[in-house]
Amino acid sequence: MTSVPDPKTWATGDDKITDRQKAFIETLSSSTGEEVDTNISKGEASRKIDELKNKGFNNQQPAETTSSAAAKPLQDPKQWTTGDEPHTERQERFLKVLERDAGEKVGVERLTKSEASQRIEELKEKTGRS
Repeated sequence: MTSVPDPKTWATGDDKITDRQKAFIETLSSSTGEEVDTNISKGEASRKIDELKNKGFNNQQPAETTSSAAAKPLQDPKQWTTGDEPHTERQERFLKVLERDAGEKVGVERLTKSEASQRIEELKEKTGRS
C-alpha cells in the first residue's frame, strides 16, 4: 500500500474544503458524536477525516461483539456520486473470493460500484466474512 503524502505538502492543500470532504466529515461527525466546523481547507479536512475515522474505530466494540450492522458502509451506496461508475478492480477481486466462499456466481463484469458494494455486503453476511 502506498502512503499518502502529508496534506501540508499538497499544492492544493490550502484550497477550500471540497463538497465530498464536507459530506464525509458530516457523516463521520454524526457517527462519532463530535461536532466539526467545516470552514477549513482541503488539507485540514483530510487530517480531520483521518482523526474522525480513527476515533470511530477506537470507539467500536471488539470484533466478536460487533453487530453486522456496524460493518455496513457509512453511506448508502445508492447515494454515492460515483455509484453508477463501473466497479473497481478491488471490488472485483473481493467479490470473486466471496463468490468462491459462498459457492455463488455474481457476474461481477456488469456491476456498478454501488451494486458491487451491495453484493459484497450480502455475500459477507452469508459467508460470515468481514
